[in-house]
Order: sequence, then structure tokens, then C-alpha cells
Amino acid sequence: MALDRSRAGRHGPGDGRPRAEGRTALSLRVFQPTGLKAAAPALLWIHGGGLFFGAPEQDDRTNIAFARELGITVAAVRYRLAPDHPAPAAVEDAYAALRGLAERADDLHIDIDRIAIGGASAGGGIAAALALLAHDRAEIRPGFQLLLYPMLDDRTTTRTDLDTLKVRVWTPKSNRYGWSS
Repeated sequence: MALDRSRAGRHGPGDGRPRAEGRTALSLRVFQPTGLKAAAPALLWIHGGGLFFGAPEQDDRTNIAFARELGITVAAVRYRLAPDHPAPAAVEDAYAALRGLAERADDLHIDIDRIAIGGASAGGGIAAALALLAHDRAEIRPGFQLLLYPMLDDRTTTRTDLDTLKVRVWTPKSNRYGWSS
């Protein structure tokens, strides 16, 4: 199955596309199966990176596979990173993206009742917070959550029982920095 990547790009003010409070533009990378004509499910994907690094492009391969194999639209949001933009900036960006998908559902052939939210690591934590925020605001309700090793519990920063001799990337120090940012 071919894939249409032509919808990827930066969305800005005045164009009817999603924006978070205090932000002039919101970037989404949108992948769809070529020839999608009828409303189909969608997945709003939120990248990982400990809340302070990362970009939606890091998950392109996975998002393309989701779109191809599942026949769905996948939209990956570029959220503002800490510490320059502390909470709740990232979840507000994700919420703006979710609302934008719902508002453009007809255009993008999205079944508004079948929009899923998901992410890995920090993205999973943001997706969990997004589910709560969407519930509280009662404007749009995600139909499903896909949380992959979500960053949910800040108490992991206080653990002293971890063997970190062979840890190369995400150290306890990284974890403390992410949560404190």
C-alpha cells in the first residue's frame, strides 16, 4: 500500500489549523494511505524524549508502518520542549493537535469517533495527561490510548536500587532532569 505524505508540514495562524494557547504555529507530520476516501480511524502520535528532547521525525518509520498496515491516518505532533516550555505546554500542544484533527476530520477522512492518542516514554505520559485533559474539557473524546513505556511516575527519580553501570542513554540523572524540567 502506498502512502501519502503530502499533508505533512507546518500549520500556522490564520489558516484554520491547530494552535495551542500562546503559540503561533503547530507542526504535525501527517501520514495517510494513498487513496483514502472514506472516514477511517486516526492516531495522534506523541514522540518520546524525556520531555526535553526529541522530534516527531524520530518515529516516522513506525508511523508510516501504522498508516500502511492499519489503513489509518497518523499525525505526529511537534510539541514544545522543557525546560524552555514547562508543563503544561506539551500537553496543551497535544490537545491543540487533537482538536485540529477533529476540526479537519472531513478534510482528512478521519472518523471523529475513532481518534486514538498514543506515544512512547515521555510521549506516553503526555498522551495519558491528554486523555485526562480531553475528558475534563469534554470537547473531544479519544477512542483509545496507546501508551508505550509511558513516563508516568516521577518517583522513579528517587530510586537508589538501580544498577546503572551498563546504562548508556537514559540514566537516573537524565530521569531527574526530565522530571524537574
